[in-house]
Amino acid sequence: MRLRVLVGHNEYRTRSGEAAVVKQEVELLNRAGHYVVEYYLSNDELKLRNLPRAVLESFWNGRAYAKVRQLVRRNGVQVCHFHNTFPLMSPSVYYAARAEGAAVVQTLHNYRLVCPSAVMYRKGGPCSLCVGKTVAWPGIWRGCYRGSRLVTAWVAWVVGIHRKLGTYERAVDIYVALSEESKKWYSAG
Repeated sequence: MRLRVLVGHNEYRTRSGEAAVVKQEVELLNRAGHYVVEYYLSNDELKLRNLPRAVLESFWNGRAYAKVRQLVRRNGVQVCHFHNTFPLMSPSVYYAARAEGAAVVQTLHNYRLVCPSAVMYRKGGPCSLCVGKTVAWPGIWRGCYRGSRLVTAWVAWVVGIHRKLGTYERAVDIYVALSEESKKWYSAG
């Protein structure tokens, strides 16, 4: 069975392992005869946005929502596989895919949904203080993301609001955890 797949990724400013995985996935899907639509945003675009707009769009990006709906509809996409939606795509892309009837898959490359810094590591050791919290107050207090309480609060706010809304439970059909450890922490969170 050949699928019509949208692969979505919010790229970092520097080349990452996630970007390599996305590229490999697209190549594998194409070689297997699937129809692939690629949708990328780059964090380089943050330079073009003012801070209030960037903060709001990380919660809900109306343009990304409209673009994903258009791509899914125009190409008959059946499955949308997202790798990273933070901060530019936002969880709005999950809702866009579902509004057009596509299944939503999210690969968990990092711990962003349970840890504002996304790495569960602080001061030379593992840290799980924010796991299971609706709002990641321990991470905010410690300024875990980029050494800033304000920026950490922004990340925690976005994730916390979407937790309260049930986005991560209702708008994503399948999560792909890359390890048993990742699965354990996400199951606990």
